[in-house]
Amino acid sequence: MCRSFFRSLAWLFCLTTLVAAGLSGCARQEAYGILDEANEHEALGREVQAIEAYHRAAEIAPDDAYLQRVLGRAFVRRRDYDRAAEALQAAIDLEAGYLEAYQDLIAVALRQDDADAAM
Repeated sequence: MCRSFFRSLAWLFCLTTLVAAGLSGCARQEAYGILDEANEHEALGREVQAIEAYHRAAEIAPDDAYLQRVLGRAFVRRRDYDRAAEALQAAIDLEAGYLEAYQDLIAVALRQDDADAAM
């Protein structure tokens, strides 16, 4: 009950600051709230719920390179390398200088024995 109360307060804050911050700020706040949930699920060993939450967060803020990278890394932990590569490439497409996303993508290519892609 407390969590929903605080989320309601967060949404109320977002609605009152739409003019100053814009709608995308509220979406980003929601996405990062869902990211927190995903991290909690993962910490408790609930992999399916964690992946679903990571995916929801990335869908809510598709222009956020960090959320795409986090989703990609979650897929790596599940050994779903194709989907990991897609999410990591999306992060790079959003932020061309995102060194950590490049490193993660290289690691995925190496795990798939794709030395050419790793280069």
